[in-house]
Amino acid sequence: MIAVPLSRRVGYLAAAGFVLALLAHVSTFTGTAVDAGFPLVLVFQFGMILVWAVLMIFMLAKFARRVQFDDLIRCLPPWAGVACILVFAYTMIDLIVCMSQMEGNAYVVAGQYVLSSHGHVLAHLTEHEYHAHRALELRALSGVWLAVYAIPAVCLLSWREPPPARVNQ
Repeated sequence: MIAVPLSRRVGYLAAAGFVLALLAHVSTFTGTAVDAGFPLVLVFQFGMILVWAVLMIFMLAKFARRVQFDDLIRCLPPWAGVACILVFAYTMIDLIVCMSQMEGNAYVVAGQYVLSSHGHVLAHLTEHEYHAHRALELRALSGVWLAVYAIPAVCLLSWREPPPARVNQ
């Protein structure tokens, strides 16, 4: 039996988290809030803490000092840096677009669909508007999950040992 290092196993977990976040994200474009009957947010939030904690411990073990951006570049293939930058850029654009469309949060209060902000009801919503707004909220959150899971997945799965440092003569 082949032993798989913990960092690689967590990398696979992060990749699975990315795929699930991508499915949740894509489903929001249909106006569907997939989190309606399942505490999806809690599962993804816990997973984010786990994969980032392992990534930080992995990097501390590899470098035994504060990690610089150049250190990462030397240890990842070129496509990995490009992938991380693209996912991060998409996340930022998605957040800006979603936040510009949200005026508050959609809730069900006393059997009525409402849009509220800081405890004040801004508007009463139809059922369709409520689900569309919940989907928009999930789209913003799942867009963040994409970056938060992609970066550890890429780093932990495509890591290569850095070349030995050259000594200037």
